[in-house]
Amino acid sequence: MNVRTVRLRNLFSHVDTEVRLPDRGLVVVRGGNGAGKSSLVEAVAVALWGKTLRGSPGWVDGAESACVAGVRLDDVEVTRSRSRGGKTALVWAREGVPSPPYESVTKAQEALEVAVGSFDAWRRTSALSSADVAHFSLATDAERKRLLEEVLGIDRFDGALEACRADLRRAQADALRLEGLGRNARLAVDAADHRAADARAVLAELPAGAPPPDPGALQDESTRLDRLRTAATREVTALRARLRAADASGGELAGVSRAARQLCDRLAADACPACGQAIAPVVRAAARARAEDAAHALARAQSEAESAQVDASAALADAEQDLDRLARRAERVRLDLSVARDAVATAERHARARAAAERATREAGEARLEAERAAAQADVDLAVAAARVAVLGASERVLGVRGVRAHLLGQALAGIEAVASSWLGRLGLPLALRLTPSTAKKDGGSVDTIGLEVVGAGGGHGYRGASGGERRRVDVALLLALAEVAAGARGEAPGTLFLDEVFDALDADGVDAASDALADAARTRCVVVVTHRDDLARRLPAALSLRVDAGRVVAS
Repeated sequence: MNVRTVRLRNLFSHVDTEVRLPDRGLVVVRGGNGAGKSSLVEAVAVALWGKTLRGSPGWVDGAESACVAGVRLDDVEVTRSRSRGGKTALVWAREGVPSPPYESVTKAQEALEVAVGSFDAWRRTSALSSADVAHFSLATDAERKRLLEEVLGIDRFDGALEACRADLRRAQADALRLEGLGRNARLAVDAADHRAADARAVLAELPAGAPPPDPGALQDESTRLDRLRTAATREVTALRARLRAADASGGELAGVSRAARQLCDRLAADACPACGQAIAPVVRAAARARAEDAAHALARAQSEAESAQVDASAALADAEQDLDRLARRAERVRLDLSVARDAVATAERHARARAAAERATREAGEARLEAERAAAQADVDLAVAAARVAVLGASERVLGVRGVRAHLLGQALAGIEAVASSWLGRLGLPLALRLTPSTAKKDGGSVDTIGLEVVGAGGGHGYRGASGGERRRVDVALLLALAEVAAGARGEAPGTLFLDEVFDALDADGVDAASDALADAARTRCVVVVTHRDDLARRLPAALSLRVDAGRVVAS
């Protein structure tokens, strides 16, 4: 990322400053402590990311006009401002085309970082400060590994790895769920088979049988017989009444006939049986004749009455026999009707049971087909899920610490060793760096961290046994190597490099060596060296020399 112009207004100690940087060459920025030298570097961070290296916001409170941090790159121009009321705005354009309006500064920042990259990557590779210079050298092995992953962008594998692991957990859960679905579907098939078997057993136990008799016809016959029985009962009752009347009439006639016969017997005497007077023969003959006639008439009437009794008794016997036959027939019909009704009820129960069993058989068949389809689909889905689990498991191994990132780290370490050793030679130290992708443990094992060894430093005692000047040059060589390797890993050409008081702790020999090394680096890029040491500033072959005093920048 080549920085062409840096602008500060009411930012840190600068009221209104604009600095234009060359495409390549050394730019030396000098001045006393607190003069505002580092603010030029900070302005790049504020404009592009709204952040600073030192942590303070940098806006000047109470300024009469808006606070502005602006940067122009090769193809991007960015202006971040804060109004007097404290409202922040971000405007940027790419190749002269303004960015579309965004609903918030956060959205605009996200889009901008797609074009310019992240703040951490820029800070680690393009803005080296004295505070950070020994960060890599003095870090623990684990911290060094983490830092290198951040600088190289390998830490992005963390998000991918976590997403992969989350997907793997979901895929494994899906596989377990689908396995359970398949198992449940096969159990459902078995259950449907059992239900169908039970239904078939019920059907087998139900009798086929002839259709039951019609209770309606029997009911009609029973009703008809009841009517006949009622009529016969009335007839028997009437005949019994006739018989009783005939019996009474016969009795009465028998009594009258006996009286008439007695009267005839008395009339046969010569005297009146009542008063004892003599009866004339003529009168007695006439009276007796009449009495005989009456006796004969009564005898005929009695005979007729007895005949009527006999007829009534015979008719009554016939009627009672008919009534008894009707009663027996009605009882048989009632029994047949009860049997028929029981048969109909049983047939209806069998019909309902048969319909239920047939329905159960049909439903069991449908359930079995559905369960078989579900089991087949679950098996297909399970195969897909298992394949996904296998792919995600392989992806997890590739993205893990033993996978591709380990390969990338190994390649990066070899590159950093070579570049850092080259920089050490250019900085006047005949030393070599060794970076190992793992650190040996006392028990003979190893941990996945990055070990650092400076061969020949400190009289053979390594980095911590070296002098302050040696350590500083080792630190600088490492940071410059990190910057070059990180830029190469991202496929970027070397951009503007800011070195903020990185070399101020070097001795005279170190300054001479650093001057030659920086002049060599500035042949392909713009290198901005911020320093408060005049001797270092004079020693550097600057293409542009600036002096900062109380927030004002002047050429020197």
